[in-house]
Amino acid sequence: MIVAVPALLALAAAAAIPGASRVGRSIVAVAVGLCYLQAAFLVQASFKETTESLILVASVAALYQAGRGQNGRRLRLLPLAVLGAGSVYVNSYLGVLWPAGTLLVWSVAMMAIDRMSGRELRMQLRALSMPVALGGLVFLILTLPELARMITFSHSAYNHEGATVFGNLLHRLSPLESLGIWPRLDFRFGLPLGSAAGILAIVAVPVLIVATFRSVARRELALPCALVTAWLLFAVTTGRSPYTAAKALVIGAPLATLMLGRELLVLWQASPRMKSPAVLFAGLISVLLAAGAYSSLEVLRDGPVGPASHPDQLASLKRTIGRDSTLFLGADDYVQWELRGADVATPPQPLYTRAVVPLRRTKAQPDPPDGPSTSAATRDRLAGVGVPFDFDSVPTVWLDRFTYAIRPRSGYLNPAPSNWKLVRTTTSYELWKRSGRTDRYLTLDEAANPGAPLSCATPAERAIADKRGVAMTEPPPVVGVRSAWRGAVGYAGRSAQQTLDLGAGSWAISLQYDSVVPISLTAAGLRAVLPPTLEPLAPDWYVGTLDLVRAARVQITVTYHSPPLAARVLGALGLTRAPAPTGLSPLGRVTASRPSWAHRLIPLSQACGRYVDWYLVA
Repeated sequence: MIVAVPALLALAAAAAIPGASRVGRSIVAVAVGLCYLQAAFLVQASFKETTESLILVASVAALYQAGRGQNGRRLRLLPLAVLGAGSVYVNSYLGVLWPAGTLLVWSVAMMAIDRMSGRELRMQLRALSMPVALGGLVFLILTLPELARMITFSHSAYNHEGATVFGNLLHRLSPLESLGIWPRLDFRFGLPLGSAAGILAIVAVPVLIVATFRSVARRELALPCALVTAWLLFAVTTGRSPYTAAKALVIGAPLATLMLGRELLVLWQASPRMKSPAVLFAGLISVLLAAGAYSSLEVLRDGPVGPASHPDQLASLKRTIGRDSTLFLGADDYVQWELRGADVATPPQPLYTRAVVPLRRTKAQPDPPDGPSTSAATRDRLAGVGVPFDFDSVPTVWLDRFTYAIRPRSGYLNPAPSNWKLVRTTTSYELWKRSGRTDRYLTLDEAANPGAPLSCATPAERAIADKRGVAMTEPPPVVGVRSAWRGAVGYAGRSAQQTLDLGAGSWAISLQYDSVVPISLTAAGLRAVLPPTLEPLAPDWYVGTLDLVRAARVQITVTYHSPPLAARVLGALGLTRAPAPTGLSPLGRVTASRPSWAHRLIPLSQACGRYVDWYLVA
């Protein structure tokens, strides 16, 4: 479906350009189907906004046919009714605002341009009563199955997003992006308005306005009315979240390209009679459309393609877990699809999570998005953003509800509870199976770490040490922070480095990373290749074990492999951007931990000053 939308959008655009040559219509239709924001959202596998754009452009074509009476007088509004119903299935009841708003503005504009008298207006309304009634009836019949979901959506948090909700954005999108001239490989990046592209984007505004007035002067009202509707709805959404406003901007973006392209074809048809101003105007539109085509090329050639390594590994584990209850402790937004058919639950994650188990407050974000709470666990979908999950992320009473657990391979995790046994291992994942009851152990405030120091400097910590019980301890790990990387972070064929001060002995090296290409990590005698991944930047993926004869300052070097030949021929940068809200840098922390045999189970009374993974009260 995602790939089909641009082709269908191009067909709808061609239907909205009557009278032009086949070659001209085809060129403009392709430009509309792959205009910048449509291409950018295609690259990130978004479908709601692009499908709503398809419905809006198809509505323009349907209005053009309705105005010419091509569907019969009584049935003229049926295509719009079907399209409106489709918009409800795409974006709930809010989706119908675009086709319905376009119909309303078009109706008012038609009556205004005809300068109807009161009697003529009444006759026109009477003539429209049957088409409106039939269209309304079809719309109601088609949308009735969606009524319950519409009611649920109206009360959901997604329908009440405030001004602080940015989603995967870095800032509000500029309205100029919808004009298509934005040569950036990521639509979230800004464009200097003083640059050549920025000046062209600004020039496109008056050109679009002139093209719109010329269309109205020819009494071709459907496209201008859709454009006005889209901009009005964008203006309304700017009072809501930047994320919602961005969606509205994307929905209306193809209309700008369609307006400019159609105007160019009109001028081209009149070329033998064109005067100098018209020739200059046509030339200017051609330059703008060419700049838009280059912008689309930029975003398409550097569009990340989902790597297959992790999905393939998960699929291989599915044969073992079958339909048994399984807890997934990774950070994969699409795990429900990759393990489709399995009974899978996860801790809270931002997207596409159906079955959610609680996340310990001590293992969640330090400042939970849902505010201060005295509860021991949370299901807030943002509480686990950027936090690697482990067995101790979930209250132990919940662990006992699962037969299997899948967690990323990492040296920066705790040993599994004693009643969980490792049954399978892939390059990047471990599959564990439970037998019996899990001990009811507790954790300190660890957040994104496997443990925390028990300093006993506060009454609360001293109270823990005074209890009868045991604590699992380990030597403190060494952590290289995200901001310490130097070099070309994220660029294919380039490298980034940072250093860690490590003592003598064995160290398990783990890395948080995203990459569209495989990466190599070298450190002293260690060299390992990790597969590409574009999952949320949270797991600390196991790299390998480093053995040092003596203490040393070790340089960690991450090298990105070169992109494929086709990408190099097209001039792609092969730049990796991590998913927001964890920031764009695709390299997170690098950690060095002592191997599992260095963990010690000691009495709680001896745990003061130790790095504690978890503790168990007698």
